[in-house]
Amino acid sequence: MAERYFGALIDQKKKAEVLGRIRRHEAPFCAEKPAPEKPLQKANVVSTYAENDLGKEIKILSAGRPANSIIIAAAPVTNRSIRFDYLGAFKLVSTHRLHLPSNVLHDDYLVHSEKWEPLKERNYYSAWAREILAYPEEDGVFVQGKDIVDSKTGWTLPASYIPPNAIGEKGIGLFIDPGMIHEESRNIIINPKTIIVLHGLLQDGTVGKVDERTRIPLQTEVLLLGQLSDEEKRSFYRISGVGVRPLARGGNNDLGGKRYILANLRPSEALGVGGVE
Repeated sequence: MAERYFGALIDQKKKAEVLGRIRRHEAPFCAEKPAPEKPLQKANVVSTYAENDLGKEIKILSAGRPANSIIIAAAPVTNRSIRFDYLGAFKLVSTHRLHLPSNVLHDDYLVHSEKWEPLKERNYYSAWAREILAYPEEDGVFVQGKDIVDSKTGWTLPASYIPPNAIGEKGIGLFIDPGMIHEESRNIIINPKTIIVLHGLLQDGTVGKVDERTRIPLQTEVLLLGQLSDEEKRSFYRISGVGVRPLARGGNNDLGGKRYILANLRPSEALGVGGVE
């Protein structure tokens, strides 16, 4: 497989310098406040998720040779995947006209195929997915007119983006494809491209039947859960408080870990970086 090189973008010994260089490129992440938020148009609050990358190939970003370059390749190579925090990964892939893989594509790699094996050789997993999951505190609800603010990180989804059918009901989660992410008064603000409202979001460490649109597990009756195959079930991890958390996949390399949905990691965690066209 041919390797594509991109010059002078990474110095393994100076991650801060890398991020500084990345920030000089135009990307969906920006430091300036955008125009005032407007509620999502009805057409954008979707019931199906069209942009799930099905059938696409994850290209791993790794430190390349010569030094200070990045290799993007789908096939196994010597270099190990670079690891970045979510914002660094989000921006880095966009500088190469790529975007982070969707949770659906990760799920196809990890559960429905053996495509994850060559990625394992490059230390790719655990890896960031593109989407962000917003949820209230355990047994809590979203309140009309109140921003969703992560209890630990301060990451925020403005109230103007919360769909009306997500207000006041327990067990709700918002599956967000972020269109733009910006910083305001040291807080990170999410401006969604699309949102799917999930009903019956699980509590931490529980198992449910996977929702095929998003590959997020949802509440399932115990009797039905016992009748499902392993491929139809996923384990879900979240924090007990309010969460606005980027999704990650691949808790470990055994079969169970490949079915973990991680919505509990801090965005500052350094995970594997891959992109899709």
